[in-house]
Amino acid sequence: MKGRFLLNKHLFRQSLFLAITILTSAAALLRILDFSPSLFGILFSIALWIIYISSKKDAGDIEGLAFLCGVVKALYIVVWVLVVLAAVIALLLMFVPQSMYSVFMQYGSFYPYYSDFYTILPATGNTFFIWIGAAILILSAAAGVVNCLFVKKLYAMVRSLRSCIEGKSYSLVQAEPVRKWLLVLGILLACAFWALSSGRIDAVATVCSSVAMILSSVWIGNLSESSFDSDPYGKRSEWYS
Repeated sequence: MKGRFLLNKHLFRQSLFLAITILTSAAALLRILDFSPSLFGILFSIALWIIYISSKKDAGDIEGLAFLCGVVKALYIVVWVLVVLAAVIALLLMFVPQSMYSVFMQYGSFYPYYSDFYTILPATGNTFFIWIGAAILILSAAAGVVNCLFVKKLYAMVRSLRSCIEGKSYSLVQAEPVRKWLLVLGILLACAFWALSSGRIDAVATVCSSVAMILSSVWIGNLSESSFDSDPYGKRSEWYS
């Protein structure tokens, strides 16, 4: 997205940004209560609250964007690590030796938890591991695509916001693709929340995350439409890839 950008505190004082912060925090808190805490959900909540609280102060700069930038970068790295690990596990499963098949058969006969394996494996043999490995490989590839097309662009956008705060840039980058991704992911999450939720608390947390994503998309859209102005210092814009 091209243009000159002036970042003002009122953009983060809006009730829409506060709603995003509250919903993100609610989702993180509910998952803690459901004994399935999300580390990145907690970190995102902390970063958003720091940004919102600092924006309410008349003096001083907006704080928290550097922390948010670090959280997004960490998420990007962790997702790639998990994608590579999942791909390796998938390939190992797809080429699992016959000896491994025998081990699962043995577990199925002694442990109730593996009773499903004991029922399925005699009929499928190593074909079962091939299908499981292929499914994991497809899911890991999808996660890698989302990481490249969404998380990487989110990092670039947050970094450009931070740069605007510090007066090093007057350009907001990657806002439009991030807005679209948040809207699509939020809608998909809302449509599939019953299937992705393990209980009532987790279902509410999923809905909170979904609404927060959709509202974030709206907020970024408003940001893009209302925050362009001329560069008062005549500096050239700094772009990030």
